Amino acid sequence: MANIIENIVTVLGEKQKVKDFIESFYANPFNSHFPIPEVLRKNVYVENSYYENYLKENYGITISMLYENDKLKKLLLKAISNSDIEIEQKIAENLCSGYYSWKEFTVKNWGITHEVFPQDIKVQDNTIIFETKWSSPKTFFEKVSQMIPLGFVIEAVEIGNLVSIEAGYKREKYFISC
Repeated sequence: MANIIENIVTVLGEKQKVKDFIESFYANPFNSHFPIPEVLRKNVYVENSYYENYLKENYGITISMLYENDKLKKLLLKAISNSDIEIEQKIAENLCSGYYSWKEFTVKNWGITHEVFPQDIKVQDNTIIFETKWSSPKTFFEKVSQMIPLGFVIEAVEIGNLVSIEAGYKREKYFISC
């Protein structure tokens, strides 16, 4: 099971920009600024072992190799782009988006693997509080600060493992400025 991270994010900047950002984040977290491409949502099953085994047996590569190597993605896309095999068509559709899967997209653009839902977000003035699995979305806030003149103070607290009786606490703090 996943480790749960409580994220306490204080948004710094011009009052109206802070308000606008918090409203957009609350309405559609992460997707508000970096939406998952629709093709990756459609072909969500490319993460499973059937696809992993297919790639290993037919091309000698693993999904993690694709995550780490954009050149390999391009070579694979070239090899399968005109395929009439359904599994290869789905992989090619995803690779055309620049990513192998939704998971690769979210890790590279958000810094996390799972979405957060609005009902799970608390807002207090200029602070957003929400939980994520495995890691803090530091990457997302770094990218946002490059687009919008905002700063972020992120306090990420590991509040424990879902299968653990003991909650291990690990605390990290980041300051991100535009």
